[in-house]
Amino acid sequence: MNRKQKCSAVFMLFALPYLLLTACDSREQKALNAQREAQASANAQAYIKQKYGFTAAVTNAEVDRRHGWISTQPLSDVLVQMQYENRDFTVYITGEGESVSGADNYQAEEIRQAVFDTVNAEIPGLRQLDLYAVRKAERLSGTETQLFEIRYDGSNLSAVLSGAVAAMRCYYPDTDFSDGTDFAALEKLLGMESGIRTTFYACRDDYIFSLTEPQLREWCASHAVYCTEQRTLAYILNGRTVEAEYNAFDLRQYGDFYYSAASDSKENGNAVLQFQEVTPGDPARFDGYGTRNAQIASKAYQITADAPAKVKIYYPCSAIEQFDYDSSTHSHTRFAVCSITDGTERFHADMVSVAGEYVCAEISLRKDAASTFEFLYQPG
Repeated sequence: MNRKQKCSAVFMLFALPYLLLTACDSREQKALNAQREAQASANAQAYIKQKYGFTAAVTNAEVDRRHGWISTQPLSDVLVQMQYENRDFTVYITGEGESVSGADNYQAEEIRQAVFDTVNAEIPGLRQLDLYAVRKAERLSGTETQLFEIRYDGSNLSAVLSGAVAAMRCYYPDTDFSDGTDFAALEKLLGMESGIRTTFYACRDDYIFSLTEPQLREWCASHAVYCTEQRTLAYILNGRTVEAEYNAFDLRQYGDFYYSAASDSKENGNAVLQFQEVTPGDPARFDGYGTRNAQIASKAYQITADAPAKVKIYYPCSAIEQFDYDSSTHSHTRFAVCSITDGTERFHADMVSVAGEYVCAEISLRKDAASTFEFLYQPG
């Protein structure tokens, strides 16, 4: 069984009782669900006819459900699956009574292409665009289905996107995003008019573009080891303007790993770091501080700084002995840190976080104090 299969098997094991509980509607509730699904199907056909001028076939309908702690509650809104000229799409509409007010993804690909073309015209070189939906249906979230209430006519893009797309991620090969004026038109269209949180990533190499899951792509691109620059446009959230942000990541290498650093406060300026490879100490020092009976799994390094700083470490998984690829939490691998202040040693061995091919860890440094880190293998 490969790593993906193991994760899927574990997920299904935990999800099975929950899935069974979702089917425990009473006989009366099941009848009401069927009534709402029938009404919503008729509503969806009327809605599509009014919006687009054609009659589509209903292929399936299921009431939306609100997730609870141990079960789900059926709602009066319904997800109606439809088809027209071999195109499958979804309509979200009420089943409580007659209505032609809904949302759908019939034009989703056309709208997505229009967004791609608009962004690429302003900032050329766009390689990957991910749209994150405003959650209308409880059953739907993330990037699964954007549901649009307004018909796109080629000239009303901001109105179509408003209330349908919550966030947008734009991925480029290594690109200069430092001039904020380059983004003025997009900031107006996407942030001020549509209320979309739009982030641009300049990627160091093609690794990001090889990822198929949008959430995984975003997670990896948020780290300096994969991204040279990141710019988030200003946008409107609940009537308030959220200011634009820009970051250029200074990634450096020492020994086996990469790192980036930032001072703990603006007053400190840029901290100067000193690295040194040292002999790994006895792993038993960390017994009771996050691990027990662990084994050394990597080289050890000492870091000092001339000002308080936070250092992000990007250590290749392949350089850690017996790295735990098999569990989603990588629970057999520990990031072990010994901090020395005024001659006092403090130990902790934390579980690790992974972005792509690297373990991501952070060390907070005090001025002129030393910290030593290494990786440990924690037997199961």
